[in-house]
Amino acid sequence: MMKIRFTDRQTFLNIIPLLGGATIISVNDTMREMQQVKGKIMSYSKPDYNPELTNLIFRDDEEHFSLNQAYLVLDAVNAAYEAQRDIYVHCFMGVSRSGAIAKFANEYLGLGDVHLDGYQNYNKHVFTMLCRVAKMGFDPADSLLMNTKKES
Repeated sequence: MMKIRFTDRQTFLNIIPLLGGATIISVNDTMREMQQVKGKIMSYSKPDYNPELTNLIFRDDEEHFSLNQAYLVLDAVNAAYEAQRDIYVHCFMGVSRSGAIAKFANEYLGLGDVHLDGYQNYNKHVFTMLCRVAKMGFDPADSLLMNTKKES
């Protein structure tokens, strides 16, 4: 059975050698971080080491995760499901952005992971955008999807 796991960046960098057959969704804050992950993955040149990598850059806020990025995540989740590959997601702290993506994948694929079902510390904007692109019943006019700034 497929597993979905999310973790912080440092733990992820340490377990990269173990993820040869997995789908990896790497959430980064900067281009430098993204290149570091890609370089570390590419440094393992074993014949059976072939993770599928989706690399993203966006801040942990309510406006920087785009519809295009949501579609990339959805494509990665669908491909992982078709190939029955485990999914590993990381972000800097391993709480909000990666938690949202892991929670979405769990619900979207109907895997029933109890920890993910009850997880509450996820980024609501990221989760809602993913649900929107997957057409899981969220209203496009949902206030979490609007890019409105609060006036001071």
